Amino acid sequence: MIKLIHYRTLLVLLAAVSAVFFLSQFMVVRVQENSMQPTLSDGQWALVWKGAEVHSGDIAVFISPDDEEPAVKRCVLSAGEQPRIQHGWLITPWGNWFLTESEWRNLAQSSFSSENFYFMVGDNQFHSLDSRQYGYIARDRILGKVLLGKSYD
Repeated sequence: MIKLIHYRTLLVLLAAVSAVFFLSQFMVVRVQENSMQPTLSDGQWALVWKGAEVHSGDIAVFISPDDEEPAVKRCVLSAGEQPRIQHGWLITPWGNWFLTESEWRNLAQSSFSSENFYFMVGDNQFHSLDSRQYGYIARDRILGKVLLGKSYD
């Protein structure tokens, strides 16, 4: 009887420690927009590693400067990478994003070289409010990196 009680106590303690660890390192967010289609869809859930280093090509969650709400976008320029613009398109290894004339001018004139800023865009480029409109995202606004997404519809 005593061994059974200790075993249950150990299991409860282990579950509690695991929950605390999970909550301190990860969060689950629900995508609230279509800007990341087809990669992530509106209503889809995503597991986010809080505080993880974000690199070009990663999908991340950050606080949008547009409305101060969490946003999910792909990082296409990070850690001092310079933009490559060709015939009105931002060219990256993860895709090409159309730039309006004002977006092109703003990006071409920026002297981005800081290790603390990221250029975040939606995969669904014609339905995305992103860094093309509001500029680079400071590292302290990044909440974490998306590890995986799952739809339960």
